[in-house]
Amino acid sequence: MMKPIRDTLRRLMVIEAAAPEERIWLEFISFIIAGFLAYLLFWLIFGTWILQIILAASTAMLLLSLYSFRKDRRNLSISIVIVTLLTCCLLVDGVLGWDFNAHYYILCTFPLLATKGMLSPHNRVFLYLSAAAAYIFGKKLMPEDVGLQNLAPWIGDILPTVNLVVAILIIGLSMLKFSEIMADHQRQLIRANEQMTRLANTDQLTGTYNRRFMYSILESEKCRSGDRRPYVIAIIDIDNFKQINDRFGHLAGDKVLQDIVQIILGLIRTGDVVARWGGEEFLVLLPNTDLVNGISVMERVRKTLADKVYESDGITFQTTLTIGLADSTGKQPIDEIISLADERLYRGKREGKNKVVTCS
Repeated sequence: MMKPIRDTLRRLMVIEAAAPEERIWLEFISFIIAGFLAYLLFWLIFGTWILQIILAASTAMLLLSLYSFRKDRRNLSISIVIVTLLTCCLLVDGVLGWDFNAHYYILCTFPLLATKGMLSPHNRVFLYLSAAAAYIFGKKLMPEDVGLQNLAPWIGDILPTVNLVVAILIIGLSMLKFSEIMADHQRQLIRANEQMTRLANTDQLTGTYNRRFMYSILESEKCRSGDRRPYVIAIIDIDNFKQINDRFGHLAGDKVLQDIVQIILGLIRTGDVVARWGGEEFLVLLPNTDLVNGISVMERVRKTLADKVYESDGITFQTTLTIGLADSTGKQPIDEIISLADERLYRGKREGKNKVVTCS
């Protein structure tokens, strides 16, 4: 019976959309309200009027705490829950006796009071001390079993054990839920950091690395290769790209940029790296590759794009690439290799474009 009530409360409180620490408290409040309603129904059938009044008043206070939570008055809401729970437990033990074990529910508040950010420091200290005092001094002030003998024998035999077991389960589940939610929160933070890192290191339009991050990759490859393994750097530039933007619009230009990336990625190896180097320029790093193989790969890239036909507003057009290549020679600086590839690129531009250039 508690599960349908609790599920309804969860939907009303939109628990899944809440922040991690809010979800812990909303889970706790929903469980406690469901439990109080179940106990209220039980005592309406088997109990006395004083227990019915205590549980009805406590349930009303919990619903008030829920209303406060929905109004973003978190501190007040949580304080109401804790004080209501403490008061109810002590009143029930006062009516039925300490041996009824209602006081064990006081211990359920301790794991939840440990969640930071939901209570002010003063309220946290006050509620901690109140819960501890209620538990420590309650036994001395409360009778042991004054009301149990007035209940049906099976109630007096079963409910104290049920209270103890349920309280232990709540404590364990609260701690488990806290661990799960915090682990989920940690995973979300990791994903968010990874996404931020990816956004900081990639070009938004093409999805390739940006120039800043590509420099770190190039330096890493230089250190890794040394003078033992060759590598090739290719700088690719779209011929007459400004004319495409001016005549067909920036959307057509963006489509060309994205297509070039897909062509490059489809023709290079897994370990090769592509970056958007400038507006219409791309830099490709081909590790463990000599100049002959680099020329072969870049020729395929150039020819594939040259054969591709685009259409915009019923007008077809084609575009081409000019590519400058340079290979590593021992421990020469990365900037020197890039500069050499760039010189060869512009030499290709001067000589008519649409070509791969490998010598100055």
